[in-house]
Amino acid sequence: MNLFSENLDLTTTHIEGDQVHHFRNVLRGKVTDKVKLFDGKGNLAQGVVEKASKRELVVRVENKESVAGFASMEQLTIGIPKKEYLESILRTATQTGVRTVNLVQTQYSPWVFKKYARLDKILISSLLQSENPFLPELRLFDSIESFLQLGHKTLLFSTELQEAIDIQQVEGKFENIFIGPEGGFHQRELEIFNSSDHITSVRLSAPIMKAETAASYCLGLASLLK
Repeated sequence: MNLFSENLDLTTTHIEGDQVHHFRNVLRGKVTDKVKLFDGKGNLAQGVVEKASKRELVVRVENKESVAGFASMEQLTIGIPKKEYLESILRTATQTGVRTVNLVQTQYSPWVFKKYARLDKILISSLLQSENPFLPELRLFDSIESFLQLGHKTLLFSTELQEAIDIQQVEGKFENIFIGPEGGFHQRELEIFNSSDHITSVRLSAPIMKAETAASYCLGLASLLK
């Protein structure tokens, strides 16, 4: 079984919450069972369960190692979509190795993002399922302008920009892809993209997609360019 612990530096680690229920009641785990430990920071370890109460697991940490991991794309930037789509996108980002997810408040974002506890559970469960050694970092930007100040070389997937090129015409490497919300971008935001020298706009030869579908589709396309 895979377990998540924020600190693998100690000889024993204490695990609480949903993981305890899953270990005891779903997997029927018991004391002396061997587990694999992840901290979301690129560290892995083997472990042996020494205590399994209703509220806590105590696990002896053995054979810790640091790994490089795999990244389909260093960063994924999204105009904040509907909440249920956001959760699906974060699962996809974790399972494909995205290191940073930038959440941008756009003109047509359907809600104002505030981090909530369920997101942490989604990220951790996706990490354990995929055995990705890194949890994505979530960063919030209140506008497209504030995000573009970072200067990341970005592929923008859009059906709206006339200056967009076909994916076959893309050259070079990119550290980030940008996907808009379901409602698309406001005209003022499109003008901002047009004036940015580190944005390459790509048109999709595909039907209009929900944000969760677009994220998977565009991450797959971008990974082929590397």
